[in-house]
Amino acid sequence: MVDVEFKNTGELPRIYNALELEYEVNGNPTKLTLEVQQHLGENWVRSIAMSSTEGLKRGMPVNDTGGRLPFQWARDSRPRL
Repeated sequence: MVDVEFKNTGELPRIYNALELEYEVNGNPTKLTLEVQQHLGENWVRSIAMSSTEGLKRGMPVNDTGGRLPFQWARDSRPRL
């Protein structure tokens, strides 16, 4: 879980929107994707990290992608009725 504050934006990202951070861990570029799960109020959202949060620090810039995580169903894994 990662709580993110959106200052001076006027609105929060929608539930299930993807958020992205780009930063370095031990000199290696890292891209972390988060999915918004809850609006906490007062410009804060709670999100789930899609990979390790190693190297994450307070105050890092976060971008709202404006859409959901891309997901493709494999032909054999589609739900059946």
